[in-house]
Amino acid sequence: MACQPTPEFRGRLPEWVADLRRARAAGDAVVFLVGSSGRLERTIELLREYELTGVDLDHAEATAGAAVLLARGRLSRGFRLPEANLQVYAETDVFEEERIGQDRRRAAAATHGSSRTSATSPSATSSLHVDHGIGVFVGLERIAVGVDAQEFMELRYAGDDKLFVPVERLDLVQKYSGAARPPLERLGGASWEKAKTRVKKAMRDMADELLKLYAARKAVQGHAFAADTHWQEEFESAFEYDLTPDQSTAIAAIKADMESSSRWIGCSAAMWAMARRKSRCGRVSRRVMDGKQVALLAPTTVLAMQHCGRSPRASRPFP
Repeated sequence: MACQPTPEFRGRLPEWVADLRRARAAGDAVVFLVGSSGRLERTIELLREYELTGVDLDHAEATAGAAVLLARGRLSRGFRLPEANLQVYAETDVFEEERIGQDRRRAAAATHGSSRTSATSPSATSSLHVDHGIGVFVGLERIAVGVDAQEFMELRYAGDDKLFVPVERLDLVQKYSGAARPPLERLGGASWEKAKTRVKKAMRDMADELLKLYAARKAVQGHAFAADTHWQEEFESAFEYDLTPDQSTAIAAIKADMESSSRWIGCSAAMWAMARRKSRCGRVSRRVMDGKQVALLAPTTVLAMQHCGRSPRASRPFP
């Protein structure tokens, strides 16, 4: 049976709707596969704006007159069977963010693979040792210790000082993320200890300021946000990974905070930062759904354009 691929619309909904109308005019049955219930309901709303009827196959008693039949499922790419008069669209054919998500996952996998292959290469990579500060990772070296040879990570510091860290203590070392060319510490010097002392004091001062801020906010009456809508459910169901117990607890805490009329603390505390990352995005969507304005500060122009829904390499906004 002949099979043809569907075009990729990448968020261009008017063009997709025009293609739907052409398929219907040709007598084709049109099926659209989506990954979540929230996306399904949102697509039905979008079709209604274009005066087209979408029907959920799982709950529909009759499909007569429906322009699009929607079902839950995963498909990497849509297709058309001309002899069967059947047109099937995948979610990635239509919505830009789904394609972006796939591209990012492929790029992340490639980056992860390349980092693993370069970990044992002699390329200079800035590393941070908990006790000795910033050095340069040179590579892995086997050194005879007694009758056996053990593997060590070689770090080089200022003055050509070397530090060999046993591989079983790699928990003391992490990749440095910061300035492109950070100054190297000198082994046995006092500068690293002074730097750690300054950071500890700054963290204590920040914690003191946060406690005062939270106490002041707690005393002020706040806005009680509405419960979840299908928009929120669509956002949550689009998250492709399984939540950890801590993340589930953090998300439930965020929602309870927002639905309370008291001033909720939010998620700026460092201990919640990673666990509440996804819920912070959900918190923004709840604010918008309740008619509230949201301000987002981004460190670069590129990130600012991406967050406001515009690609830095294209003139058209994302849907």
